[in-house]
Amino acid sequence: MHHIPLLRPDLTAVHFTSATTGKTIKRGIVQQAALRESDIEIVDDIPVTSRARAICDVARTGTFAQGVCVLDSGLHLGVTMGEIGEQVDQLRRHHGIAMLRSTVVSANGLSESVGESVSRLVLSENPLIPTPDLQVVIPVDLEGERKTVRGDFGWRDVDGVLRVVGEFDGRLKYHRSSPFGDPLPEDVIYEEKLREDAIRATGPLVVRWTWSDSMRPRILHARVIAALRAAGILR
Repeated sequence: MHHIPLLRPDLTAVHFTSATTGKTIKRGIVQQAALRESDIEIVDDIPVTSRARAICDVARTGTFAQGVCVLDSGLHLGVTMGEIGEQVDQLRRHHGIAMLRSTVVSANGLSESVGESVSRLVLSENPLIPTPDLQVVIPVDLEGERKTVRGDFGWRDVDGVLRVVGEFDGRLKYHRSSPFGDPLPEDVIYEEKLREDAIRATGPLVVRWTWSDSMRPRILHARVIAALRAAGILR
């Protein structure tokens, strides 16, 4: 209801929170946990947990990857680390607190999609791949104008020069979500090509990958390592 992007969400049951009892009902799960008045918001006339509380509840009851993704999403939508810290303290005696704490350490609101969050986690699994900068700003000449664009991931050499830009390529942006006003897929593809050409013209290599690639770590690792070696960042 908060429109927070999730990784492989289970929407088969509604989760409720009660300060006094925990149980499983026909189409839902009642979790016993402390709940302050400030943890409750009204969305479409329905009382729900606040964004900060909701993402922390998802993080402590899911897998590590699901937790990092939901915290990334929440941070990107405006939840603060301070608000998350308050929830961690409030939930310190509840089930899943260890998982929540571990995901908080790895969360980063600079990731703009679940795909970018998953990619970041997968890349971190390979010790050969240096930790990239996120949302790197790149000044480019685009269609006769000087503009700035951002790359999802960026790797720099020892002198701080950007040598490789990594881009998660989600299919969603190539699909028309509405018949009114949205650009055609071919227009989006053309704009992406112009943007990528402009980035390449500034010097760095550009390596792209898809959701399918991020689900196959060996493929993603090999692709990024090849680009890092071609750019001289890895020997």
